Amino acid sequence: MLTFSGCQSLQPTEKSELSLQDSEFMDLWTLYNDCVIDQNPLQMQEYVAQLSEAPGPITIHHSPIPLPKFLKNWTSARSSRLSVDPRAMAVSCALQAGQAAWQTGRYLLAQDLMQSIIDEYPEPAYAYYVSEARTAILKIPSFRNVSLTE
Repeated sequence: MLTFSGCQSLQPTEKSELSLQDSEFMDLWTLYNDCVIDQNPLQMQEYVAQLSEAPGPITIHHSPIPLPKFLKNWTSARSSRLSVDPRAMAVSCALQAGQAAWQTGRYLLAQDLMQSIIDEYPEPAYAYYVSEARTAILKIPSFRNVSLTE
């Protein structure tokens, strides 16, 4: 049956950036621009959450075409096929939100946002953002629980 239906029968099982319509991508771009302009860390955190839900490229491990494990191990990650990487927009927004939180004295929120960058973007393509987040975390004042009773 595969020979009659060809490769068209093997469609991705999860939503990917390949399935984004122009209007959906423009919505992401609008969210990113709103994040860049906004200075309210809580609103920016919402933009980060929405941008993080954007579909990314299909990885070879989620390919609709079954491949042997040894072939999957030899393949590299595919880069974004869009003009702008939605994950890069999300991590950039997170970094800006963390910086805005730090500037407004919301240190715990800033630390959470910066730590999320380190945890969620380990790929080499996002090394700049991870480096900036690590540097920012070192500048965030730390709080220690102090007991007033002995």
